[in-house]
Amino acid sequence: MTVWHFLAREPYNGVDLAQVFLSDGEGWHFITSEWNTDDHWRKLILNLSEYAGKQVQLEFRFDTMDEKGNPFFGWFVDDLAVYGEVLEHDIAVTDLKISSYIPLDPQNISARISNIGAKDESNIEVNLTVNGVLTDQQTLPLLSSEDTTIVNFTWTPPGEGEYEICVESTPVPGEEVLWNNHQCKMVNATSLPFTRVVVLRSYGTQAQGPKVTWDYLNEHWSDYGLAPISIDYQSLNIYPITYDAIAATQADVLVLSGSGYYYTEPIGTELDDLEMAAIEKWVRFGHGFVTIGTAFHMNVSNNNYLASLVGIADQAYYHNDTPLIQIDTNCTGHPVFVNVTNPFENAFNRTMTPANDHSWDADDLAGGQICARSGDGRAAIVIHKGAVMISIAADVMPNDDERQLLYNSFVWSRYEIFDYDVKVQMNAPRFIRPTDTALVSSIVSNIGKKNLPTIQVDLKVDGIVVDTKTVTNLLHTESTYVNFSWIPPSLGTYQICVFADIIGFMDEDPSNNEECRPIEVTDDMPIQVFVLDSWGTDFADEAPWDYLNQDWSKHGSARLYINYTRFNKERITYQELVDSYADVLLISSSRSGNMGDPAAGGYYFSYAERRAIRRYTQQGHALIGTGLTLDSERLEEHGRVLGQLFGLKAANRYYYKTGIHNLRVINPKENHPLFNNIPAEYGTANGMTLTPGLFVQGTPPLFLDDKWYPLNWTPGNLDGGEYKAMSYPDNNATVISYDPGTYKAAYITNFVEKNSNMQDIQLLYNAMVWCWVIAPPTDLWIYKDGDTLRLEWNESTSARVEGYNIYRATSVNDFDFNMTYATVPAGTNLWIDPQPDAGIDSNTYYYVVRAFDERDIEEQNLNKVGKFVKQLYKGTNEISIGFELKNNDTSVAFESVDGSYKSVEAYDAKTCIWLIWTPTGGSLTHIDRSMGLRVRMQSDGVLINVGRVTYTSIDLPEVTACGNWNFVGYPSFETKSLPEVLDNGGMASIYDLVLFFDPTDKKAKWKFFDPNDPGGSTLTALSPGMGIWIHVIQAGTWEVSGD
Repeated sequence: MTVWHFLAREPYNGVDLAQVFLSDGEGWHFITSEWNTDDHWRKLILNLSEYAGKQVQLEFRFDTMDEKGNPFFGWFVDDLAVYGEVLEHDIAVTDLKISSYIPLDPQNISARISNIGAKDESNIEVNLTVNGVLTDQQTLPLLSSEDTTIVNFTWTPPGEGEYEICVESTPVPGEEVLWNNHQCKMVNATSLPFTRVVVLRSYGTQAQGPKVTWDYLNEHWSDYGLAPISIDYQSLNIYPITYDAIAATQADVLVLSGSGYYYTEPIGTELDDLEMAAIEKWVRFGHGFVTIGTAFHMNVSNNNYLASLVGIADQAYYHNDTPLIQIDTNCTGHPVFVNVTNPFENAFNRTMTPANDHSWDADDLAGGQICARSGDGRAAIVIHKGAVMISIAADVMPNDDERQLLYNSFVWSRYEIFDYDVKVQMNAPRFIRPTDTALVSSIVSNIGKKNLPTIQVDLKVDGIVVDTKTVTNLLHTESTYVNFSWIPPSLGTYQICVFADIIGFMDEDPSNNEECRPIEVTDDMPIQVFVLDSWGTDFADEAPWDYLNQDWSKHGSARLYINYTRFNKERITYQELVDSYADVLLISSSRSGNMGDPAAGGYYFSYAERRAIRRYTQQGHALIGTGLTLDSERLEEHGRVLGQLFGLKAANRYYYKTGIHNLRVINPKENHPLFNNIPAEYGTANGMTLTPGLFVQGTPPLFLDDKWYPLNWTPGNLDGGEYKAMSYPDNNATVISYDPGTYKAAYITNFVEKNSNMQDIQLLYNAMVWCWVIAPPTDLWIYKDGDTLRLEWNESTSARVEGYNIYRATSVNDFDFNMTYATVPAGTNLWIDPQPDAGIDSNTYYYVVRAFDERDIEEQNLNKVGKFVKQLYKGTNEISIGFELKNNDTSVAFESVDGSYKSVEAYDAKTCIWLIWTPTGGSLTHIDRSMGLRVRMQSDGVLINVGRVTYTSIDLPEVTACGNWNFVGYPSFETKSLPEVLDNGGMASIYDLVLFFDPTDKKAKWKFFDPNDPGGSTLTALSPGMGIWIHVIQAGTWEVSGD
């Protein structure tokens, strides 16, 4: 027996049982139990030979067992067949695909041809007939038994009308059963313009339910209106979705379906920033946009970038159930609801709902209009500027009203844009000192249809224009940066606005022409703490944020500014963190917002958000976590990824425990700032705490429940972090500090911001102050200035900087940060090494410049520049220049050996061509640190270069024509052993041989490393300045740290 089936069930043993039973008159016999089919139809083959000759009954049984956790499709079966005999010769046309309604353009006709006979067949003729007339023919040279192939024909309708399209296979020798040799379909060709609907990569391109819906509407659109539609769910089921790819489809309407239905972080359905920018650009050219179901969902939070297009807020969304939708009286005549029953049923019962209160209302809109809503508020249909947001899963298992709704939305949706419309977005620091200059940045966008010849952009302070700039020739859909500098006249708080006005034309939507922010000019700069989307943003009225903003002076001398509204949203990006000017990021007990399902409250950070938090923190900003932020039961990726930022091992798993109130400072003599004004033994008001956890999975046949067990904190949980306080008598709660050098982090496992006592508040205050790291100087460069060395940098953006400590070392990792080489005051961005001949002597030097504040607290950046000296010998030298060079002209890089070298050569592994530079010129005009360089010297010389020490990614292509050899540099200034330096950089199993030319060895100049014979290799380590040959067995990327 064979049967095609589709099974979507809970991924746990003991529930949602899908079983096949057979009765032969003597009782029911168990045949098989089936598992998920991974969102695909799959063929199930069962051997029933032991029941041959009997009359039997088959039963497909599905039982949820617990009546819980049932947001899945269940079990579908189709095409069941019981086989008793296979004919020797039998060819069948098993499928024919062409839409019932087609335009007068060339059409693809697809037919599936199957050999269901026992013999392989050859030279099978397949014919296409239109109204009984042979139109095209193809011959299949071979089709093996049980094989299937697809045959495609192209046919252009000669005019409007009805046509019978048939595909038939000519009988093969010996074939007697002919009824299955052909399939036919009636199609209607029309000259009416089709609305081209293209579904973006989402649930709607990958799941069976929506695809059935699209096929049905393609076939039966005439049941719902007069305008033909064509729905394409294949062309943009790609990654990445580019603007060119969208344009190639000529889409009239783009559709984003419910990616959140996956209920776990989906693979491949979340859109990235570039994809969404392409989608937005296409829509803003006046094309339609429709979202369906959980297109916006905490599982695909990055999609929130597009929320504004459909007029809804950028916030957390989740899934819920609701049965009935009521159309608002103000919208009953809207084209989207023509012929839709009022009220109508939500057939699949699923909907996207705001995560904060699970009810759609005005607070959930960003310009849109709610035109339909369920009685419980869980579902809504929002109309905005020609776009449609349908929160229900209308594409999964639609009833006729939902199909009508989809059809109407596709036909009607065209994004509304004005002829003349300019939009302003601005950003500015919240606080500055009186001596500082405020950088006010803005983005001016032309979102109208017409190109704009002139736009006047004003900077206003308290309503008065203080500066004006002009933008010219801003094309439709394009944006430009307009930046202002403002010097405050005195202390105080000012309202700063950027206003854009189109010159010569009336802006048709002036509501988006201006954006404003307050700037406080103060001598007492606060530490700026931003609470990220978590318990502390949604329950801010229960947290001590307002108290600390007002009464910080009761706890210390450092002023705090705590913002808990800016990031109370989904889709937190790195650029948004940068724009906030945050000194400290705080994640407040994420799971505590919704213990049973924190993701439903939006407290789950996506991959992109976790990456943004990590990047921002590691660039010199502070991080604080509290309570159940790292919980593994409900927020597994938080512990694995974010835990490392607190000095914890990625492999740790975490659970929680309640009733833990008493803690003890581990080393009171240390006087650690985390415990200023806190006794050595102290109490916390809320006893909930994060603990290490042990997960025990229930096992059949007993079907025991899965269970978590809280454990003690031990040294084995740490990866650089330090325990500073611990609960007693059991080690279930702790305070962890982590100072890796570039930032500081603190994790307080107790839920100290809930029902806080004064010691809880003091601990929060201390953590915010201790973790604060002032911003480092940026864009540090070194220059060879005659016989000396000169450093230049952009000053620290922190208003608290007092000066800069300069450190020097003769090896890249040998800095002693207890011994400054020089100190200069704030306001300095240039320094010359006072040592005579530092720029030309034979020594190698490295430099670090660090900022310190008025408390002499020094930030911990490790941005290094240096001077490197390399001896070159007469003849051939194979080297690299490991620095990022300020000026990478080949002539400049080799000016210290000018007159001594004949040529500098680099090998292009993609083209097998050597690029060459000689003192008179050549093709190798520029070099970089990833290159291996062959330098031919006519006499000995000393090469001196200066530049940045930095991280490098080197791509190594596999080009057979070039022998799979890559000649690359070693852009590191630390000698590292082989094979670790390659394998740890992502090259394990990528290469099989490394060669280095050593001009100092007169007997054996070529050294080699064979990863399969490291003991017999003559090359054991890579040293600064080497150029090496790597033979790859597959393409790869080598990640190299400069130090």
